[in-house]
Amino acid sequence: MMTDKEVLPMSDEKKMPMTKYTRPEEFEVAVFRDVMVPMRDGTRLAVDLYFPAKDGVLIAGKFPAILDRTPYDKVPRAIVSGNFPEYLVKRGYVFVFVDERGHGSSEGEFDIYAQCGHGGEDGYDLVEWIAKQPFCNGVVVGSGYSYDGATQNATAREAPPHWKAMFPAFVSSTYYLDMGGTNGAFRMAHNLVYTLNHARRDRRTLQNPVIDAWLVECEKNVWEWFKKPLSKHIEIFRDVPMAERWYRDWVEHRDYDDYWKQTGYNVEGYYDKFPDIPTYYFGGWFDALLRGTIKNYVELSKIHRSPTFLMMGPWCHGPLSARLTWQGDVDFGPESAIDWNEERLRFYDQFALGKNTGILDEPRVRLFVMGGGDGRENKAGRMNHGGRWRFERAWPLPQTQFTNYHLHSDGTLSPDLPGADSPPRKFSFDSDHPVPQIGGGYTCPWLGRGIPGGSGPHDQVCR
Repeated sequence: MMTDKEVLPMSDEKKMPMTKYTRPEEFEVAVFRDVMVPMRDGTRLAVDLYFPAKDGVLIAGKFPAILDRTPYDKVPRAIVSGNFPEYLVKRGYVFVFVDERGHGSSEGEFDIYAQCGHGGEDGYDLVEWIAKQPFCNGVVVGSGYSYDGATQNATAREAPPHWKAMFPAFVSSTYYLDMGGTNGAFRMAHNLVYTLNHARRDRRTLQNPVIDAWLVECEKNVWEWFKKPLSKHIEIFRDVPMAERWYRDWVEHRDYDDYWKQTGYNVEGYYDKFPDIPTYYFGGWFDALLRGTIKNYVELSKIHRSPTFLMMGPWCHGPLSARLTWQGDVDFGPESAIDWNEERLRFYDQFALGKNTGILDEPRVRLFVMGGGDGRENKAGRMNHGGRWRFERAWPLPQTQFTNYHLHSDGTLSPDLPGADSPPRKFSFDSDHPVPQIGGGYTCPWLGRGIPGGSGPHDQVCR
């Protein structure tokens, strides 16, 4: 087993315990559903407003507002993975949950990610609409993970005046490298299943049981579709034109061209337009968006004077409010559990309410270093891998020394270049008989349905 110094170089920061922050509930919650808010082009977005209340009566006064825009239907999204607006509202915030264009109860046409270019304008309009409402004190902050995190980045690019802080979790910096592909390789599992997921939310599908039945059948047999050429996948979406168009675009644009440089897909080209506000990037070592989450932190922390934070834990894709300590076949121990609701509250209390939560007294980077456990199987059948949190001033760690390792013909890695006595190894690639991936950086646990292994670290034995 590698020592801690071999995993990550030690810093001069003192070891600190991971801060647990919360405070008591003060209010009850009242919800107003589907308030229709017009955007600059006349399209109306459906907004759910969560208010602090007492005995069914709204609390008088003005509060900071938290904005979350989602394409996944704001009602179930308020529950999934512990994304609870009520937790924050009970502690003195108004939560504004919005259906993205064309999905849920909102008007318009849904155009995946590319519309985040337009959605940046929607974000601007929503922020400024919220700031003018009698319930808001003029402070609007962002929340949400995955696509909801991407909408925060899109909003930041438009720099609305009342956008004061944001907390994007598990997010991309450029879709071409993070999700559409991985270093040039088409990310088939994500791209196909994710498009199926959104195609089933399309209004044409919701209004036509025949279309939905076809897509459900394709989901059930997704493993068989994986074996077919990418050009054949386009047939799946023949009755959902928007989904058919973007999947065709993903297949046909194999190089990093102007298509992928659109504002919706590309964050990296627009960092200079982001407002200098407190920002917290939150991600996981086993998330497909690992690279993008860290890239966003690195680049913004270079150019902003406002505090920029990064937390990386031993997680897959999505926040963990249930205090889970495991992913896949591995348990990282009780210290690994983080409640993202508490972490969001600490951040918002500091920068929206002006409370001293101690977050500014700590280094800006929080990392979970995996390893150190006994490796035995626990009662749940998972390996006790262990790990601990550490604090750092920046990423990459300032004292890091990068070393290139080379693959040798005997399967070992070494800093030494292969010599003449190390002939190349060869393998045959047959696209009709692909090798399945076991575990790793899938986007969501549902990608494991019909796919061997599922999300996260897994025992690399076919089963």
